[in-house]
Amino acid sequence: TGRREVGLGVVEGSKEAGALVRGLVEEGGVSFCTDEGSQRRREVGEMVAAERGKEDGTVIGRVNGGEKVGEEGVKGEGYGVDWCVNALEVEGGDLLKARGWLKDWAPTREEEKTR
Repeated sequence: TGRREVGLGVVEGSKEAGALVRGLVEEGGVSFCTDEGSQRRREVGEMVAAERGKEDGTVIGRVNGGEKVGEEGVKGEGYGVDWCVNALEVEGGDLLKARGWLKDWAPTREEEKTR
């Protein structure tokens, strides 16, 4: 990485990276701009992260206080918000494709706990 090349060391995890970014923002050295599309992907990502799933891959979400059993995608404990938002960004906001991306590439919450 670029950090390694200039002798700054490697950032090991999101907590460490978050602390670095937070420090820059607090110092006034960095600002972030978000657009409507980014905000929408974040909202949908949060909803996907709130879903839980059955082991056979069917999604179980909360709809108007009831349960909805639906498409294939989320397994077990589901995925973290950041993974869900990233999947939506990669797949251009397409929810079904994002669920497929999560299934193929993202660790579940349970897998993240064991890391």
